Amino acid sequence: MHHDYVASNPQNCSYEFYMPTVKNMNISFVKLGEEECELCLLHDVHTKDCSAMHGCDLCSSWDKHMESAHVSRMHYKNDLKKVADDEPSCVNRLTV
Repeated sequence: MHHDYVASNPQNCSYEFYMPTVKNMNISFVKLGEEECELCLLHDVHTKDCSAMHGCDLCSSWDKHMESAHVSRMHYKNDLKKVADDEPSCVNRLTV
């Protein structure tokens, strides 16, 4: 990711600066497919057998879970915008 960032941004940003900045922003890099939580994985398996579709307890708790995840993502994006607006240099470009 650092290599891609440096390639697309002419401003010099060392790996030593990049990684702690990304970590402080609570950004992590994972392989696709590994970012789902246990409830989401359980729900994926459950929906194949569930005839109620959003009427059973697991489906209802998953709906609440997804609503919470949406709100968390919104707050996360707002926090990133605050960092981008408040901090100059390399940090600003990391959030764009």
